[in-house]
Amino acid sequence: MGKTIGIPLLSNMEKLLLSVIITEQQEQNTEKLLEQLASQTISEDCYEIIRETVWDDNVSAARNRGMKRAKGEYIIFLSSDNRLQPEALNYLIAMIQPNLGNDTYPKSDDSGHYPRRPVDMASCGYVIQTEDTLLDYSPERNVKVLDRDDAMLRHFYIENYQGYLWNKIFRKSIIDGAKLHFREDIYRNEDRVFIIEYLKHSKFIRMAPEILVGYEIVEREPVESTLDEMQFFEREVTGIGAFKLMRRAMRGHADAKYMCDQNMAYEELQKYFEILQSDSPENYAKSSLRKYAKKFKKLDFEPATEEDAELLESYLHYAKTGEIVY
Repeated sequence: MGKTIGIPLLSNMEKLLLSVIITEQQEQNTEKLLEQLASQTISEDCYEIIRETVWDDNVSAARNRGMKRAKGEYIIFLSSDNRLQPEALNYLIAMIQPNLGNDTYPKSDDSGHYPRRPVDMASCGYVIQTEDTLLDYSPERNVKVLDRDDAMLRHFYIENYQGYLWNKIFRKSIIDGAKLHFREDIYRNEDRVFIIEYLKHSKFIRMAPEILVGYEIVEREPVESTLDEMQFFEREVTGIGAFKLMRRAMRGHADAKYMCDQNMAYEELQKYFEILQSDSPENYAKSSLRKYAKKFKKLDFEPATEEDAELLESYLHYAKTGEIVY
């Protein structure tokens, strides 16, 4: 299968090179991903596969269990719906530690300033698709090395979104040294919290263009949920709490914090708009969204349109009174 191309057998190393943590929803089939992992262009001796089942939609808990089991020097997080090109693992390892990928890494990055420099986190290009439709992809064309401030900032861009976990490789030494973990009380945006907190303890990252990791949105039979509409909404609101954690991690990083404020503000207004569109908006008077509404003015945000301004006025009224009017 060509499994020793690029990186030699490392079975004599005291420490495993890579841990691949796969989170699996109960209804998902991982066999296709496992076949692609078996076809990677590095030796099987280089990496371990750790599979963790997701219970109660808590992906964070599954990832934390996986990290406790991980023995590799580097960690990659995947889900059952990820798809890999054969050279994906090789490429990511070469991007974070160029001396491990002499045939993979280019002679220099696009600026020429950081040729072959080891970094603390690396990413490759990605694609998101259904079985027959391309939905999104990363348009990067050159290898870029970014410092911590620029890397944080890039994780709040709407285009070429970098908040995905599964196109990145991390150093386990940083995760362990900073005692990083996924927040198990957050059900949305938990990936980006982990990445931002990781970047807080990093110096440089490398963004590389090759699209080698994909996410395939597969149509499945809906799984019966034990959550009612309000409970599901409250889980969604935890994604706003995630921004609070990110803002805390970005103290001293003004540009990234400003972009985080914009993201958080629009997320709050979007959730409030969902309340307005619901059949019984009065049921949301005591939603946890209101505690964020009460502190909204602390965000560095100005509405861009008249519609946004009207929605914000209603949202701030909701913060004061619990009444929902528009």
